[in-house]
Order: sequence, then C-alpha cells, then structure tokens
Amino acid sequence: MSSKRPLSVAGQVLVLQLVVIGVVVFAGGILTVLNERSNSDDATRREVTAIAVSIANGTV
Repeated sequence: MSSKRPLSVAGQVLVLQLVVIGVVVFAGGILTVLNERSNSDDATRREVTAIAVSIANGTV
C-alpha cells in the first residue's frame, strides 16, 4: 500500500496561483464577451435608427 505524500507548501501555493489565474482569465473572457455584445447591440440600434429616420424624412 502506497500512501500519497501531502503537497508541500510550495505545491499548495502553486495550485492556488493556478486556480486564481484560471478564474481571472475566465472572468475576463466572460466580461469581454458581454461588453462586445453590448457594443454590437448599440451599433445595430444606431444603424436601425438612422435608417428609420432616413425613411421618415423621405431621403432614401
């Protein structure tokens, strides 16, 4: 029967750092996607509004 040695303090710190980096990268990715979606929605809204105004003014 072989018993596993517990991780050293340095090993535990390394695992913690990797977990923190993973969480930060994941959160950054999610925030980037949400920001780009919002920007895209705003651009589409402006374009549709400009087309509607143009049609209403009869300048098509």
